[in-house]
Amino acid sequence: MNRSIPSICLRSLLCAGVAVSMAACRSVITPTETGGVPESVSQRDRDFTIPTEAYRNLGYRMDWRGFPVIPAGERIERLDIFPDSLVVQESSSGVTVMEPANGSIRWATEPASRLTKFVGNTRVNDPRYGDVFVIASEAEVYLFATQTGTLLSRQPFQKVVNAGTVTIGNSGIYGTATGELLCHQYSHGAKMWGVDASGSFEHPPVTVGPSVVAAVTTTGRILMVDMTVGRLIGVAQIFDGPGAELGSNDSILYVASLDQSLYAFLPTGSQLWRRRTSLPIRSQPIATPDTVYCTIDEGLTAFDAITGDTRWTAKDASGVVIGRRRANLLVWNGSTMFLVDEQRGDIVAREDLPNVQFIRMSQFEDGDMYVVSTTGVIAKFVTR
Repeated sequence: MNRSIPSICLRSLLCAGVAVSMAACRSVITPTETGGVPESVSQRDRDFTIPTEAYRNLGYRMDWRGFPVIPAGERIERLDIFPDSLVVQESSSGVTVMEPANGSIRWATEPASRLTKFVGNTRVNDPRYGDVFVIASEAEVYLFATQTGTLLSRQPFQKVVNAGTVTIGNSGIYGTATGELLCHQYSHGAKMWGVDASGSFEHPPVTVGPSVVAAVTTTGRILMVDMTVGRLIGVAQIFDGPGAELGSNDSILYVASLDQSLYAFLPTGSQLWRRRTSLPIRSQPIATPDTVYCTIDEGLTAFDAITGDTRWTAKDASGVVIGRRRANLLVWNGSTMFLVDEQRGDIVAREDLPNVQFIRMSQFEDGDMYVVSTTGVIAKFVTR
């Protein structure tokens, strides 16, 4: 089924050497439901008007526009960014790998049928096949050669998975529909370990230390697991499941819960702090070593990462912090991008970005911005 296309104190301990969670670069806003892309590439291009001045006000300029392989009526659902590759997945399961330098297509393929649900992609160095992209559906994983798109292996999961992926060596950690956090080893095509909990996993696990993975079920059960051996390090219980993807600064887990609370947990499972809100939280918390940002009922709020104390609230801004441009935060709510002063919470700029399905950043600090349009265009913006 391969459509190959050639060439186209505690604070000092936690803050020391900690990088901003790459969850900020991976996700953040659920793709908007659309009627699908037009049939022709030229129509896809014409239907995506870019307000150049708006992006300039945010500190960016356009570098290129690219067109992944998408059948008419489908839409882009996932974009994973690697230094030398962009992995684009559309709603009928098709995968296109593009070049970050110019947006050209390296290869494209259809790993499965349109009815197959996919849950996450990653990249590993497999001892048998070398550098591979791992494309995971709820039932199995597909290993593709990164340069050619050759299908090298198909491996069934032991259970149906809902969420992924945290990568450790040549293995991936996934959450299942039956409440098992499992580690699948790609080199052997089998489960390496599993840890059970009540409920199911609807949001991807995250790392909260060099060897600890955290996951939260729909019933609010929190697991902290040594991902090298599958040993349970700590557990905790909150009153409801997550309302959005988990946050982490690689030392602390942050959970935006439907029980109207934002939580912080240590890798041992001990609760560090809790902030109660008047409404369920459905916005992903994004954490740096010092601060965690989350939109709650009061607006976008900056909390001290260690104590949970409120540093500032931007009442007129909402959405998820997807990156930082110089001293300002980039905050995206699905239709509007806010530029917010990270020290005071003042809104520096507010720009409506039409026909945008979702946005991904190559890195948190002054990263390249990849804008995915509702018409199936990917536009790369670089800093000015």
